[in-house]
Amino acid sequence: MSLFAPQAGPRLYRMPPGVDFADGFSAGLAARMDGIEQTVRPSIEVRLNTTRSVRAVEAGLARAAPGLLPRLTTVDAPAHQLKVVPSLRRRLILARIVAAYLDAQPGLAPKVAAFDYADSLAALLDEMGEAGVTSDVFASLAPVDHAEHWQRGQAMLDLVARAWPQHLAEAEGDALDPGAALRRAVLLETADWAAAPPQAPLVIAGSTGSRVPTHLMLKAAAFLPQGAVVLPGVDPHLDADDLVQIAQSAPDHPQSAIARLLVALDMAPADIPIWHGAPPPEARSRLISLSLRPAPVTHIWRDAIPRLQTEVDTALADVTLLAAPSARAEADAIALALRHALEQGETAALVTPDRDLARRVTAALGRWGLVPDDTAGRPLSLAPPGILLRLIAQGLGPPMSPVGMLEILGHPLVASGDPEVRARHRDGVTALEQRILPDLPGPLDWDAVANHRAMTDPDWLTWVRETLAPLEASSRSLSAWLSLHLECARRLAAGYGSDGEGGLWDKQAGLTARHLMEHLAHHADAAGTLSALEYRALFGRLVVSENVRDAAFLPDPRLRILGTLEARTRRSDLMILGGLNQSVWPAAVPADPWLNREMQARIGLASPERRVGLQAHDYQSAVNAPKVILSRALKVDGSPMVASRWLTRLTNLVKGLGEAGKAALHAAEARGVAWVALAAALDAPTTTVPPARRPAPQTPKGTFPAKLGATRIETLIRDPYAVYATYILRLAERPVPGQRLDARAQGTVLHEIMEGFVRATAERWPEEPQVVLHDTARMVLVHRKVPPALGALWQARLRAMAPGFLREEAKRRAEGRLLGLEVKGSYAVPGTAFTLDAKADRIERHHDGTLGLYDYKTSKPGSARQVVEFAVQLPLMGLMAEVGGFARAGISGAPMGAMALLGMDRDASSTALTRDVAELDAVADRLARMVAYFDSAGAAWPAMWRPHLQKHPSPYDHLARRGEWQDDDPWSPEPVGEVFP
Repeated sequence: MSLFAPQAGPRLYRMPPGVDFADGFSAGLAARMDGIEQTVRPSIEVRLNTTRSVRAVEAGLARAAPGLLPRLTTVDAPAHQLKVVPSLRRRLILARIVAAYLDAQPGLAPKVAAFDYADSLAALLDEMGEAGVTSDVFASLAPVDHAEHWQRGQAMLDLVARAWPQHLAEAEGDALDPGAALRRAVLLETADWAAAPPQAPLVIAGSTGSRVPTHLMLKAAAFLPQGAVVLPGVDPHLDADDLVQIAQSAPDHPQSAIARLLVALDMAPADIPIWHGAPPPEARSRLISLSLRPAPVTHIWRDAIPRLQTEVDTALADVTLLAAPSARAEADAIALALRHALEQGETAALVTPDRDLARRVTAALGRWGLVPDDTAGRPLSLAPPGILLRLIAQGLGPPMSPVGMLEILGHPLVASGDPEVRARHRDGVTALEQRILPDLPGPLDWDAVANHRAMTDPDWLTWVRETLAPLEASSRSLSAWLSLHLECARRLAAGYGSDGEGGLWDKQAGLTARHLMEHLAHHADAAGTLSALEYRALFGRLVVSENVRDAAFLPDPRLRILGTLEARTRRSDLMILGGLNQSVWPAAVPADPWLNREMQARIGLASPERRVGLQAHDYQSAVNAPKVILSRALKVDGSPMVASRWLTRLTNLVKGLGEAGKAALHAAEARGVAWVALAAALDAPTTTVPPARRPAPQTPKGTFPAKLGATRIETLIRDPYAVYATYILRLAERPVPGQRLDARAQGTVLHEIMEGFVRATAERWPEEPQVVLHDTARMVLVHRKVPPALGALWQARLRAMAPGFLREEAKRRAEGRLLGLEVKGSYAVPGTAFTLDAKADRIERHHDGTLGLYDYKTSKPGSARQVVEFAVQLPLMGLMAEVGGFARAGISGAPMGAMALLGMDRDASSTALTRDVAELDAVADRLARMVAYFDSAGAAWPAMWRPHLQKHPSPYDHLARRGEWQDDDPWSPEPVGEVFP
């Protein structure tokens, strides 16, 4: 049986860029098998570059040559006959070795980085195995010539070089790394071919030979009696000299791997026949080929100008250059172009390595009910079971936060087995989120939650506590972590009082999650002991790397989203190349933590730019499709992006063709602008909504609150609308469950510290006041349950301000005696029904009979003018003290001798006011006029009337639609001018 006529020399075929490789190869193979008996066909072996290519060719052959099929495998199939260490097991073992090294080298990296280092080590071991480089080459790298971090990297490599081969031999039964296994299998197979060439047909297709073993396999298979190599995307416009230069010095060129193979076989593209069919039109193929030439030879562009000028219109006739202003706009325009292709009866595909773009396009297509066939699926971390497992993993280790607990309990898979159980669970979560946890700021306190008045289902809460409390665990084995993780997930999925596992493992996403956990458990013995942080890091990496293809979505077969590698073998009528920005396509070459470029070259490893060359080959194959859109976003997340080098070289080449090139380029860009504009029009409002005016609601007489605190008067001066919303509309800011201790809580804590210190030293000034201050601070922080990290920051701030504060405090103590701390007082405004309330931090009686009033500020206090105009609570309390407003506390009225704001900032700065500076004589009249105005009929309550030096946003900014108006915008009617200073 023979597929090919005998020939001397290698038997190579090519598929030009831009053709559908799977269909073209299948058609060519079917034509060659025509006349061969069905029973003989299985003896034909076909090796393809990926498993997806196998499936695509299998489908193509089923259409082109029904009946028995050849034996379809992948190029790495020979390695499957050898014993290979599983990749997950290798990752766990290498991570354990790295972790031991990091323990011995503190400060080098955190232990959670062990898994990242293990992945990079595994990649290095595979590359070395494929290239036939042994670990003894590390000794030749002379680490003394390099920086310290390279020397430490060499020490790690030396450790792995000693430990890893020994582990493979002793613990893994002489298993091999995947790269070494592939090389050994290929060398054994090619040696057998040399000794006894097989007579059965062997066709290797779709591989460029970029890896050393596949390069050796292709060279040997091309010389077999019935062997053939079908190369994908061969550029027909390169000659022998071009190939030599590319093979020697351009690893980032799309034809780099093919060039190395052809140079080794002393062949050129012109010597290689096309496998099947006619080549695509050459105009665009030639243009793309020239644009991708290595930089040192771009002078040949000048020689090509005359010919390109005559065919640039043809080359770019079906090319669209789409530059969208943002990532979302790019996705919307792509989705619209895909939909239009379907309406024209065409097939369409998006090719991109950017998974964020792929997900955006999928979401945009959902507007019309279109579901694309996404070959990559979606990460398990974004599927419901993966999200729940990831949330549980994040809760392992330290005490769980209230927000973390609510995220877990609120997941739809929790209590998903029984509707009645789910309803009870939902009621409990609602009570926690809306009524209980907002009242309990800070860390999660189970006892406080259980004793809260809104907890009406204590049995359910006990179940929650018993389910989640075990997650507070320390270091343990991977098996123990998995058991804890799975037990918690199963209990949560079942719900309180229910058995089973709910919907945790349902559908394809559940099956994928279960397989991941079982696979991890199978190799758990290789991991050793892990801390909670290390387990979270390991599980987080695994759940992100797993993909789910859920058949329940029923994708449209005419619509595909392809990775760059899949695009080699799949073609559609419209090909959209998305995400053509630097660092996306091509992706940035990652830095190797172990070997720099010089080291890699010295020991015989391939250049890191080889990966760029592979991406460039995928680009060249896809961009030569009959109809193509080249798409990019000008900005992503607000950051300007740089166009892909390939796109930049193409546009520069076309611009250099004179008026013909500029016209063709303008037409291609205009088509892209049209798509962007059309997509933007879909979201454009049908009517123009004018921006909101500054709100200034008016109220009838008698609506002004009967009582306000002194601090609220500052709010009334700065932002009357906030007082209106709080006291007239009765809208309260909703607390956030589990909110962290903010500036308000910090102020409460610092006030308690000052109060405790002053009480402790009221009778006698201590010899070491700083010790008393810090002891008081420690007691208050413990009592308030301030987290240690936050407490340490506050104590550091206290230590910084203590010397200046205590020095001034000693002077204040000499001027008078303490009358009261946190003293409540009131002042009835004459002629009105309004009462002003206040609480003075500290009141003293001076030796001359006058009063001293002191107010603590957690930040630097403002100037005297700012206090008089805005922060008027101190002058108001001074007025209150003079007229006997603190009489209930036993403090009779007396003239004010001193008033001061004592800053608790690092400089212990203060703002002192005399009675005249504070304008106490005008305070009463000013307050009376404000009350009279806001209590009158038609009083306006403008938003942000005096926002000068406003430090924090108002909780009512969204209600006031702030952002649609400026601070100096007018409103009508305006308040009386004398009301405010």
